[in-house]
Amino acid sequence: DEQLACMHKLGSSLRSVDLGGSVCLSSDALAKFLLKAGKNLQELDLSGCQVNDEVILSLIQNCKCLTNLSLGYCEASHHAMAMLFRNLKKVSVFRLVRS
Repeated sequence: DEQLACMHKLGSSLRSVDLGGSVCLSSDALAKFLLKAGKNLQELDLSGCQVNDEVILSLIQNCKCLTNLSLGYCEASHHAMAMLFRNLKKVSVFRLVRS
């Protein structure tokens, strides 16, 4: 969670972030990070992270510019994932793997 706090300082200048495999990051920290840094993100890899419905909602609300999104092995509900697909219109590449 501390690494994400450091990345907050970069704020909206971030365009691509790969946090894949960062299993120690809490879903709360991910949601807060997306609130601060999601505005201009175009590519995001959260595969293997603690992605739950709260994080999906934060993606929908804060990451309107995403074109490439990886959410392998996430814990989000099917309902939240359906909302994600309906709302993030610019995403042309989704990478999803379910366990």
